[in-house]
Amino acid sequence: MSELRTAAKADRYLAAEGAVLLIECIVPAIEQIDGSSGMIGSATRKAVEDTAAIVAAAADEPGRHEKRLERIYAAYQDDGYGYLDGIGDLWGNFCGSVDHARSWAEKTLASYRSIRAHNATGYIREIDMCLSAQFFAGQYDAVIELVETETLRMWHHERWKVLALAALDRPLDAIAYAESLRDQRYHYSAIDETCEHILRSIGEEERAYNEYALTQSVSGTYLAHYTALCKRYPNVDKRRVLLDLIARTTGDSGKWFAAANKSNFLDIAVDLAKRGPCDPKVLTRAAQERTETHPEFSLDIALQAIAYFADGRGFDVTSSDIRAAYLAGRTAAERLEQVGNYDDLVNAKVARGNSFILDSLRGLRS
Repeated sequence: MSELRTAAKADRYLAAEGAVLLIECIVPAIEQIDGSSGMIGSATRKAVEDTAAIVAAAADEPGRHEKRLERIYAAYQDDGYGYLDGIGDLWGNFCGSVDHARSWAEKTLASYRSIRAHNATGYIREIDMCLSAQFFAGQYDAVIELVETETLRMWHHERWKVLALAALDRPLDAIAYAESLRDQRYHYSAIDETCEHILRSIGEEERAYNEYALTQSVSGTYLAHYTALCKRYPNVDKRRVLLDLIARTTGDSGKWFAAANKSNFLDIAVDLAKRGPCDPKVLTRAAQERTETHPEFSLDIALQAIAYFADGRGFDVTSSDIRAAYLAGRTAAERLEQVGNYDDLVNAKVARGNSFILDSLRGLRS
């Protein structure tokens, strides 16, 4: 993708051709590769998202752009693995202009209706492309009508009605409709994300934060989720954001440790480390980084890491990991002039530890 983005700066038409070629070749190139980890699918979805803008940038040459869209459509139809499913929701973006979007809305709607006439309940891929094209073209009433007449009800489609209502300057109706769908066993986090987006678009930041921002599923790392939330709500105190997230987390509150440590909320970090669960290696690194600037914190965290090691926690733990935690704590104790009773604190943590941790610490303790 970096090559395509670079090419787009010099020749957007050439870049668009390259993006289409990538879409055509990507499934044949990866279809025999084991994608059970999900990494290939995620990378492909991201590539599809990136190509939409590159293709759309060349929409001002109608004839050639239409041919590009035809090729992408063919690749989308031929994909039997679902790698290109994201194209449907992005079809309006790929169209790049209202005229192209209107044309494709008509084409895909006709195709959808023809297939639906012989298939009353099955999933039809054209509906995704049609809804996206209609929305991009500003045909919001048509979006609502299509969603309401579709027999296979899915949040994937209902979302377009919610967005269409908001686009018709009916944001509260959009929120109410989305809320009415919670009993349909749709993914609540997806509903919350859409409602949050609508409220923020009309300046209802506080309501968006309180009602929807905190209930969404964590995607990626907990630190990344916290950072993204702080970025979306710069006027909300970061400490409040972190405490709110922790309060809504059941059983895994320790996973917010990295966020607390990174934000220098060390009192919260210590509390999270003790509550757990935390990776003792992560605690060790945090202790090592702050022995000079915050020795009290480092001492507490290093001792907690040792306690977790003694309990058998951590993945692929080596003697070096255990010794690193011990030495980080000892360095902090020296800074605090508490080295005299440091080993007593360590002994209390490892009293019920297995022979591995005791052997790892042999020669270090007095």
